Amino acid sequence: MGWATAMAAVRNEGAPLVDDPARAAGVSALGLDETTLLHASATHRTEHVAGLVDLDTARLLDIARGRSGTVVGTSLGERSPQWRDDIDTVGRRRAARLCQRGPSPPP
Repeated sequence: MGWATAMAAVRNEGAPLVDDPARAAGVSALGLDETTLLHASATHRTEHVAGLVDLDTARLLDIARGRSGTVVGTSLGERSPQWRDDIDTVGRRRAARLCQRGPSPPP
């Protein structure tokens, strides 16, 4: 089987699963993380993506190209108001690292 045939099968079978709104139902703890998608080279700049994850189930909910607040806001804005209202906890990777360090020593 060729690469184009395999990718066509992935798209045909995967798209309905990804597009199913029930896939992201029941999220109350949302994790945000950014990662490098493509490192810089002589012909292009570094590209980043922001990942949205259900922290309770470790399900990847969405990937948005870029890493700005606008990119994340746009991605969240595509969700229903009810879905957004159900989120009671949001964690970011950098914030988690700061929490792992523990409290600051007294002055």
